[in-house]
Amino acid sequence: MSRLVQPIGLACAQAFRRIVVTIACLTSCACFEQAAAGDRAEQRKFERLEFMVRSMRITRRWHVNKPTRKELIAGAIDGMLRKIDSEAEYYSPSQLKLLSPLTQADELGIELRREPAPPRRDSPGYRVISSRDGTAAAIAGLKAGDLIARVGDQDAGNLSYLKLLDLVGRIGGSAAERALAVVRKDAEVPDTVPLPAIEGRPASADLSEPEPGIIWVRVASVDRAAASVISTELAGARRQLGLNLRGGVLDLRATATGEADGAAEIADLFLDRGIVLNVQQRQNSGAVRRQARPGDLLAGKPLAILIDAGTAGPAEALAAAIAGNRRARVIGLRSAGRGAVRTLERLDRQGRKGAIRLTTGRFLTPKGEAIEGQGVAPDVVEAQAPKDDTCRSLDIRISVGTGGCARRTLAQDGQLRAAIAQLTATAAVKPAVAGSTPAKRAPANGPPISPQARP
Repeated sequence: MSRLVQPIGLACAQAFRRIVVTIACLTSCACFEQAAAGDRAEQRKFERLEFMVRSMRITRRWHVNKPTRKELIAGAIDGMLRKIDSEAEYYSPSQLKLLSPLTQADELGIELRREPAPPRRDSPGYRVISSRDGTAAAIAGLKAGDLIARVGDQDAGNLSYLKLLDLVGRIGGSAAERALAVVRKDAEVPDTVPLPAIEGRPASADLSEPEPGIIWVRVASVDRAAASVISTELAGARRQLGLNLRGGVLDLRATATGEADGAAEIADLFLDRGIVLNVQQRQNSGAVRRQARPGDLLAGKPLAILIDAGTAGPAEALAAAIAGNRRARVIGLRSAGRGAVRTLERLDRQGRKGAIRLTTGRFLTPKGEAIEGQGVAPDVVEAQAPKDDTCRSLDIRISVGTGGCARRTLAQDGQLRAAIAQLTATAAVKPAVAGSTPAKRAPANGPPISPQARP
């Protein structure tokens, strides 16, 4: 019996070894096949890069303009970005140097987007989205829909966004050098629009009382500075008015500058609950949602929001957050539909290799609806009266002094009067609470939102 068991055990061991060897061979083959597939995929990537390098060589060798390697590389990056994002752009190191003083000073305060060449014009230009209160652009009357065709003697369409802002921001000298060629809506011939010299940084927000008990909150830039001003001054106004407080008007007309965090903080001042910010992005698991903290600085009194075609970006997110939580009625005209978060990313820490500006997120309504391309629709459509096509909707042309545009009075501002009438006719959303101003808890810790680059 023992003689029989020994051959069987030996045979089993040999069979087991053959199985192990076979599995090892199969595994090795699979690994080799995977490695080969990976090599082929990597080779295809390099082949595509080789096509680009070959194209650059041919262009540099034969093109009549004799482009440099730097020009070709910058053009390749810029073309790649514009293929997937019409407003993405590459900035060279020299162009990037313009960014810091422009973003710190912000005296120009104008939001633009690059436009294709209009009919009967050889070069494109930049379409005005909005101009900020108190800036040279606003006083000159640049408003949503205007097309900047030339800056001094240079075609605007041939300039990068930062270069255009730099030229307009520091322009000086003769009247011809200070002039912009601006094509107004439905016009064929451009108007000459001189830019006045302006010093100082405009305020982000200010408050006033156009009628007894009505607080008008004007937001020029949706940022944290504006949130701080509104929080302090609105709390003081509420203490002063007490039970005589009738409601508030949040004016977001011609407001486009700002940041996502500023929109969340301002919306939180008027909301007790609900989503104050909803952003779709690649980072932070694909979405960022922030909830309101308890406390409403108007204590439930009626609130109206004014918007127009110059309301864009963070201002649209702000209007959508408050209106989407049924806290206010929106009055005016449909907003710009610029619901994208654009970020400037440097290619290295020092910026020696330049930077790219691209879309990294999209603002959504509390219900998850996209703002980009759609805008915020008003509950009550109200055009401005009297009409003035040479100024922003909240401004009117004056005939004295500089002859520029200035803020309308209440008698001249039909949209503001309509908002006040809406407040008068609307019951409070919830009963007012007498006493001290409701306190907000400390800001909740939320994931940071990439700052919005200039559109």
